[in-house]
Amino acid sequence: MAESVPNPSGPLVAGAFALGAGLWALARHLDADGPAVAPAATAECSSALELYMGLEGGGTQTTFCLVDSKARILATVNGKASNPWLVGVDVACARVIDLVDRAFDQAKAGPEAAADPALAALLARAAANGPVGSGPASADATAALASAGLSVSGCAEEANQVRLRAAIMAARPSLVPRASALVIGNDTVGAAFTAAPSGGLVLICGTGTMGEAFLPDGRAYRCGGWGHMLGDEAGGYWIVHRALAAAFRADDGFDETPGVTPPDPRPVLSLACAELGRSTKSQLLADFYGEGFDKSRVAALAKPLAALARDKGDAIAVEAFQAAGRQLGGVVRTLAPHMRAAGVPEVVVVAVGSVWHAFDLMAGTFEAAARADPIALAMPGQPGFVDGPRSKALRAAEADPSAGTGAVEGAGLRCGVRLVRLRVTAALGAASLAARQAAGVSLPVDYSDTTTTLADFPAL
Repeated sequence: MAESVPNPSGPLVAGAFALGAGLWALARHLDADGPAVAPAATAECSSALELYMGLEGGGTQTTFCLVDSKARILATVNGKASNPWLVGVDVACARVIDLVDRAFDQAKAGPEAAADPALAALLARAAANGPVGSGPASADATAALASAGLSVSGCAEEANQVRLRAAIMAARPSLVPRASALVIGNDTVGAAFTAAPSGGLVLICGTGTMGEAFLPDGRAYRCGGWGHMLGDEAGGYWIVHRALAAAFRADDGFDETPGVTPPDPRPVLSLACAELGRSTKSQLLADFYGEGFDKSRVAALAKPLAALARDKGDAIAVEAFQAAGRQLGGVVRTLAPHMRAAGVPEVVVVAVGSVWHAFDLMAGTFEAAARADPIALAMPGQPGFVDGPRSKALRAAEADPSAGTGAVEGAGLRCGVRLVRLRVTAALGAASLAARQAAGVSLPVDYSDTTTTLADFPAL
């Protein structure tokens, strides 16, 4: 069920990175007066010192980093959720602006500025006439930043990109030299380009989930990320919801399997009541149906639920994380054929999000789902996007008997998978990609030091 994101710009960007507009809807970035802006030609980092912004925004928190032309991270600050679907565009904009101001304050007091007079002067100039970027729309020479990259959940759709860009530019007209230098995309993009300059397969598993494969030729394929009402399988909210639903049923005496005693619901119910400040099962309904529903607050229970599974072996908690592993492995299974068909020798999955801290509880089912044929994964009682349908790559191959499916199956379905975690914030990748695309500058990021291996599953 991977969704192909076409490359609307035609030819790929010239240069070492060959970045296509399909990677981040980059051909659709708008200037203030509306017309589309062609991607800038990529060049090596110039000797002039400039500032670049990167932001990684999710449904629970947002991380901002301020970077200079030498790829030095001058400041890293954290804030609340910035997903426009959850908090609204105006709140998301306000939170981004707050992070900008805090980052500049941190950078001005940092060791790099103290040791580099040119950098200190550049930081001071950005806020010389009030808050950073608050002056009138400016030329490149006076803008606070050369470019800004925002990798935000809820911004896969162009409409949200346009609204958020307009709100930020209205609040801080001279933050960047032109609207097209404020590059906005979904939350997978930053992670992909933090791990490698040419992208890869990103699997986010935090409050919600989303998988996206970025191919070297500019194509991108998406799986999941449709929110807690229609998807987000294996995310923190989904895991907690699944465990609590099972506990509610078990407490009612409902036997999922006739003749088998239901698991003890008390540990999970007691944990939920303690964490959410409730005293009875019925009171928990307010956290799911009340006006004060907070998805991220519910999702936060995934951490103590993992401890319950790990330390006590609670049957309901263990099952919830095993089910999550099947879902995550299924996403890899869905997207891997596209990467292998494009000649990618090894599928490197960038694991992003707090739920990956519980990978020890999911590893077995993750590997089984990633390796198994999707049709064999159709399991009663296990709803989700791995239950039956094959990926588009397989369906396309099956629709053309002359092409056969051997190449796709052999390359895409029996490949090795290496799971890595970022050692630095995905905001760095957002900053780097925006610098290349909007400012034509290649920041000298050391990609050998941006990831660490979480697990390695060799080919069969």
